[in-house]
Amino acid sequence: MKTRILALVATLALLLAPLSASADTVRHYSAIAQAVPGGGASTLQMSTVELLRFLVEGTTVACPACTGPGWTLIEAYSNAGRCVPVTPTDVDSMVGCAAMRGDGSALVAGDWFVVESADSTGGGATRHFQMLVEYNATTSWKFVMMPLSTAFWQVGTATPDAAGTEKRVGAGTALITFTTVATGTDLIVVADEDVVIIVRDDAAAPDWIYIGAVDGNLSTSVPPDDRPFVIYDTPANMYMSASNFNRLAPDDATVLVSGIVANYYASFTQMATIPGTYNSAWQLWPALLYFLDASHKHATGTLQHIRQGSDDLGIAGRTIGGKAWACRGTSVDYSPVCWRWDGITVYP
Repeated sequence: MKTRILALVATLALLLAPLSASADTVRHYSAIAQAVPGGGASTLQMSTVELLRFLVEGTTVACPACTGPGWTLIEAYSNAGRCVPVTPTDVDSMVGCAAMRGDGSALVAGDWFVVESADSTGGGATRHFQMLVEYNATTSWKFVMMPLSTAFWQVGTATPDAAGTEKRVGAGTALITFTTVATGTDLIVVADEDVVIIVRDDAAAPDWIYIGAVDGNLSTSVPPDDRPFVIYDTPANMYMSASNFNRLAPDDATVLVSGIVANYYASFTQMATIPGTYNSAWQLWPALLYFLDASHKHATGTLQHIRQGSDDLGIAGRTIGGKAWACRGTSVDYSPVCWRWDGITVYP
């Protein structure tokens, strides 16, 4: 049964206020075809190095005109060795880790990198989070988030399967498996200084993940919710439902695992089931994240660059609003996921 959360008009009005407050610049890697690199075994090898370069440097081999969000590289592992960059904003400044610096063709299962977000005018502000991405197999990535600066990735010691002193948030505290395809697919990345949204879409079974800050967090609470970083733990469920987002609690170090996107109701009618257009325009509304964990029930805020709408939007990839938004889903019963688009590219 669909989770039902009554969103009052007054509450919604308060939540809408911060949606346009962020001055961060959204960056796009827009549905670029991924191929098996020369001598490689999977398109995911290409996606791994493309994702790394986009987040850290902006430009990539497949997207020389891209501009990234300006994150930094903390450490990487490939070619059976660990590498720390001389310049954190330059992937090629690593001594060693040739596979991670190349086209990805030489990556092997278990290779990984760790990156860190940047200063933001959004929910993260000057607080950062770190993200581990592991090339786990030809058809899977693994992700984990480290949101606590006093317990970031332990360089030189920690590995994906053996935590060091860092505080991890993923599927609980375990890594999240992002199952995808080894064959041809598109990679989509939407990011700014304190969030990244990643989609791999082969037109049959898309997967997605959201990692980073929300807008509208309780910055005036005691203690303040000043590290409002969340991670989505069910990549195969690309729709707005009860699939979970996880985070650290604002007031202690408890890992919360029951964050859901609220289904808005109007006069006891779920808005996702109402007609999807009004005056020939699609209507989208904020994705409010609410945590149901015992003794920690709270609205964390709204997902950045993400909107929900009517299930009339359908599951097929599409752009709407003059290509200002793109939507994709995997369930006809719920709103698909809609994310901020570049205004140029037709998707799919």
